[in-house]
Amino acid sequence: MYSILLAGIFILGGFLRFYNIGRCCLSGDGVLTVGIISNSGGLIETWRNVVNGFQGDLPAYYVILDLWSNLTSDSVFWLRAFSVICGSLFILAVYKLAREFFDNKTALLAAYFAAISPLLVFYSRVARYYS
Repeated sequence: MYSILLAGIFILGGFLRFYNIGRCCLSGDGVLTVGIISNSGGLIETWRNVVNGFQGDLPAYYVILDLWSNLTSDSVFWLRAFSVICGSLFILAVYKLAREFFDNKTALLAAYFAAISPLLVFYSRVARYYS
C-alpha cells in the first residue's frame, strides 16, 4: 500500500518537474552554466576552469553536467533534465529520511510535500548547482 502511494507521489513530483522544461530558453545563471561547460575541452579542463575562475562554485557539479551533456545533448531540455532527475530523487531521499525517524504515514506526507513544494519544483528546473 505504502509503496503504491510513494510511487504515485514520485510520479506526481516528476511530472511537475518535467512539465515544459524545454519550452523556454535559459536565462541568468543557466546561461552561465552552459558557458562554463561549453567552453571546455574536457572534464579536467572544466574542473580547472571552475576552480580557477569561479571560486565558490562546485566544480564536481560542472564536471558531472559536462559528462551528462556529452552523453545526452546540450539542449535546454537535457541540461535541465539533469537537475529535474536530481530533484525527483530528492523526493525519495525525503521519504527514506522521514521513515528513518518517523512512521510510514509521516514519511509519505513529507515526500508529498517535497513533491508539490513550489520552491523545490522551481529549483529542480534550473540548470545550476544549487538546484
